[in-house]
Amino acid sequence: MAEAAYAAKWREFIKHVGFTVRPRDAAAWQAIVKNSDAEARELLAWLPAKLKAYTPAVRAILPLLDSNSIFLDFGGNCGLIGWHLHDRVAEYHLMDISPDALEMAQGIVLREQPNCFFHLSNGEDLANLTDASYTFVYAKAVIQHLPRRLVLTYLREFCRVLRPGCMLYFTNVFESFGEKVAPSSEEVSWHVREIPITELHQMLDAAGFELTGIDLSCDLRPGGAMSGWVKAVKRALR
Repeated sequence: MAEAAYAAKWREFIKHVGFTVRPRDAAAWQAIVKNSDAEARELLAWLPAKLKAYTPAVRAILPLLDSNSIFLDFGGNCGLIGWHLHDRVAEYHLMDISPDALEMAQGIVLREQPNCFFHLSNGEDLANLTDASYTFVYAKAVIQHLPRRLVLTYLREFCRVLRPGCMLYFTNVFESFGEKVAPSSEEVSWHVREIPITELHQMLDAAGFELTGIDLSCDLRPGGAMSGWVKAVKRALR
């Protein structure tokens, strides 16, 4: 398949996988997943243009990692940030609710990388991950899309799977404009739900974390939002 065709299917995939459904053209998707080595090289030649968007996040977190880090990318789609940093850490673990995203990650983006591991999320908790097994949990643009009933559940689960003193690093929407969610839409995953700083601080404390920093930025999506990166450390056992 020509590089331009791969690029088109990649864009289609990214458009849909964020909503955890299959692309419209299932046959074309399977052709990508089951590609030959030559076709995979064509795709990987194009990938850096898409991956470049992750460079700022990578620069921010690399100083927080080392060669012994065990990194959990929660809701990381097809492992785009993992492509940048898998060779900088001891283990890279990708968890996503979409089987298609994991298949893309395992078959193309992180193909044949021995320290990369893939986990299918059940959308409710991290039951298939063991206690104190990670040193860094990363969640970009995930928490703000969770139904409210699950936010504290997942914060507690992040605390459970992290080792004491280790970091949770995630984005949060502190205030959104024009994207308020009606009660009837609570379970629609792609809506944006803001968590004010005071409430977030309380939730992190209840989950077993100490809030150590917030880096505010402006998200320029239609509708607008005040969002930022949140750093929290799992409290040491008393």
